[in-house]
Amino acid sequence: MTGVNATSSVTKGQWFPLNVTNLKYQAADFDLQSASDLVVNLVSSLGSKYSLSYNITAYNELSAVCDGSIPAGSYFLEITCTLESKSYRMRSPSAVVKITTATTPSTAQKTVVSGDDWELTADCEMKEGAAESYMALLEKTRKACADATTAANNAASQVGDAVAAATQAKALADEATESASAAASAANTAKTNVESAEKSVENAEAKRVTAEQGRKDAESERVTAEQGRKDAESERVTAEQGRKDAESERVTAEQKRETMVEGYMVVIKKPIVSTSDTTLGMDANKLYAITVGAALTLNINAATDTSITNDWEGCFDTGATVPTVTWPADVNWGTSNMTLAANTHYEFSIRQSGGKYYGILYGWSLS
Repeated sequence: MTGVNATSSVTKGQWFPLNVTNLKYQAADFDLQSASDLVVNLVSSLGSKYSLSYNITAYNELSAVCDGSIPAGSYFLEITCTLESKSYRMRSPSAVVKITTATTPSTAQKTVVSGDDWELTADCEMKEGAAESYMALLEKTRKACADATTAANNAASQVGDAVAAATQAKALADEATESASAAASAANTAKTNVESAEKSVENAEAKRVTAEQGRKDAESERVTAEQGRKDAESERVTAEQGRKDAESERVTAEQKRETMVEGYMVVIKKPIVSTSDTTLGMDANKLYAITVGAALTLNINAATDTSITNDWEGCFDTGATVPTVTWPADVNWGTSNMTLAANTHYEFSIRQSGGKYYGILYGWSLS
C-alpha cells in the first residue's frame, strides 16, 4: 500500500481514501474489483474489530466510511477478500487510524505512513506452526508427487526414464520439504515479532496513560497555584485599599488637627487693640488696651467661631479719680472684687463655656 505523510480528518458519514491503489501479490497487480467477500476492518490492539463500509472505483481505488459507533483509540487497518478461490489478508504494520471521539465518532484522525507498496499474502487455512504460504507449498509438493507418479507409470515401458523422473521427483520433494520447514520457521519468527509488537503497543499505551495523568496532575497544580496567586492578589488589593483608607483618615485627622492648632494659635496670638472709646464692643480673642476716662461701658460681641475657645480680654489703669465701669451683662464674675480703686492697673478676662460667660478681674496698685 503506497502511503503519504499526512494527517487528515475522517468525518462520520463521509468517504475517505485508504490509499490502497497499488496492492500487489507476487509482483502482480491485485484486482480489487474482481475480489469477493471483501471486508475492511479497523482492529484494536486487543483484537476488537469494527467493520467499515467501502467503495471500489474503476481505477482500482478503495475508499471507506465511518458510519457506526467506534470507541476512541488507535487502530490497525485490515483488508480481507477472496480472489480466484484463494483467501487474502492485508494488515498495516502499525496503528494508522486514530479515533478521537468515543461517544459520537463523527470525527477521527487518519494517519498514513509512507513506504513501499504492501504485498498481500495468501491467507489459506493456517495450521499451528505453519507459515501463511504453507498450503501453497503443499500444492507444489502434491504436483511434484503427481508428476513423479506419472513418470513411474511411464517407467513401465521406459525404466530408465522412470528412474530418472523418480529421482527428480524425490529431489523436488526434498526441496519442497526444506522450503516448508523454512516457511514454518519464518512463520514462528513472524508470530514472535507480532507478539513483541503487540506488547510494545501495550507498553506504549501504558506510558501514554501515565504521561497523560502526569499532565493532568501538573495542570491541577497549575490551576491551584493560579488560584493562590489570585487570592494573594485579592488580599494585596484589599490591604492596599485599607492602607489608602487609613492614609485618607490620617490626612483628614491631620487637617483637622491643623485647623484646631490654627484656632488655638488665634487664641494664643491675640491682637492688641488700643482704644479710648467710652463705649466699647469687644470681639473675641483680642486684647483691648483701654485708656479710661470718667466712665467706661463694655459690651461683648458674639463669637463667630464656636468650635474654639473664645476669650474677651482687656486692661486699663485708674488715676486719682476712680472711673465708673459698666461691665457686660450676663457675666458670672464669681468671687472677683468688682470694686475699683484709684491708681490701680486692672486686667480682666471673660470666657464663654456651655453657652454662658465666666469672668475674672485682677488688680495691681500702681503706687
